[in-house]
Amino acid sequence: MRNRILRMCAATAAASLLTTAGLAAAATQAGAADEPYYSPSSTVSDASLDPHSYICEGNNASIYGTLSDGRITYTSISPKTGTRVGPEISTTKLGFTVRASAALNFNTLLVTDASTGALWRVDISSNSDGVSYSKTKLASSGWTHDSLTYDGSAYLYGIADGLLIRYTVKASKPSLSQITGRTEIGTGFTLKAIAASGPESFYGTTSDGKLVEYLFKGTTWKRTLLAASGFGSVSRLASPFGGIIYGVDADGAMSWNEQTSTSLNRHLGKPIDASGWTQKTISGVPGACASSQVTVAVDWALAHDDMDYLLGASLTSTKYIDCSGLTNRSWGAAFDYWTADLQSTWQDARSSRDQYALTSWRVPFEDLQPGDIIAFGQSTSTVTDDHVALYMGSGRVVDAVKDQGVRVATVASNGRMPYVIRPHR
Repeated sequence: MRNRILRMCAATAAASLLTTAGLAAAATQAGAADEPYYSPSSTVSDASLDPHSYICEGNNASIYGTLSDGRITYTSISPKTGTRVGPEISTTKLGFTVRASAALNFNTLLVTDASTGALWRVDISSNSDGVSYSKTKLASSGWTHDSLTYDGSAYLYGIADGLLIRYTVKASKPSLSQITGRTEIGTGFTLKAIAASGPESFYGTTSDGKLVEYLFKGTTWKRTLLAASGFGSVSRLASPFGGIIYGVDADGAMSWNEQTSTSLNRHLGKPIDASGWTQKTISGVPGACASSQVTVAVDWALAHDDMDYLLGASLTSTKYIDCSGLTNRSWGAAFDYWTADLQSTWQDARSSRDQYALTSWRVPFEDLQPGDIIAFGQSTSTVTDDHVALYMGSGRVVDAVKDQGVRVATVASNGRMPYVIRPHR
């Protein structure tokens, strides 16, 4: 539970700590607008302020697996509680041992034949009361990857003898001609297992026990260490995104890990299962939750719920924050963890109007996703926005408002701008 999401604070008390001139100078420096017109939405009292409770929007993690005899399994797991349902297991067998697999979506898998290097597409028709499917051979050879993962957006990543290769997938049920753009990103990717964590990113485990995350921009990449030890026996990974990481070790135990803006919550002593995961490969259906970068941004905002509202507060303040400062610093934490060019763009977007002015990052409100920034203004036809809030998912925002500070609230409709800002991809 966070420090105090509902603690009320007096703006007059906060203002009394600064001189009138100093307060005016701070507001002018930030270029921030106050929100006098904005009628805040209802504050929410919630005993569980874990960001994963929101950014998965009630969705369960869906994990497909393949057994050594060629049968396919399907398991559903709650990202919030770790409760497992299943597995459902097919009665029919693929007819070969799978070397690598990647779920493209809820009803489509790509799998490779460990003996021949053939690539197959598996079309799932049912995953209740067993798993029913049909299969189509896409390539007879050449797919000798040790691991595969799909990022839910466009890219399929594969590792073969330490060489990382990226492909572009152009259809939800692709033919071979729709898996194009083979690009060799680099060598040295000696990872035991990989699992996509969001668009252009994936987790990996190393033989010396590390858990890492790779984030890509084209063929350039950044590696972030999430855990320095404890993952040496983890040879299979799956993730629904949202900073949720499931790992299976040599004994068939499945661990449950949650990535935040500052740490990795490993749920030690509370595995999904202590044994029984005998699948040779596992693959999470991508996109049940928002990306790991969204998790970092939302978690940063929730972790600073003890800050009070002060218009034009410094971006380095540990006590005060305003609405655009909250969105700037939340996504700034994600970009610091991400790529320098996006970080630079976002650092310049200090005020709510600066943020809404990033027209290339706008998407229609109807396409709202966790991590988006909702803007509010006195006029929805011009760029006069005066308030911004970070959408958490499940109809909730975290924002900073006068007289309340940082709080969780329902999405307001009054004064809402027609577009939201999407810093993430």
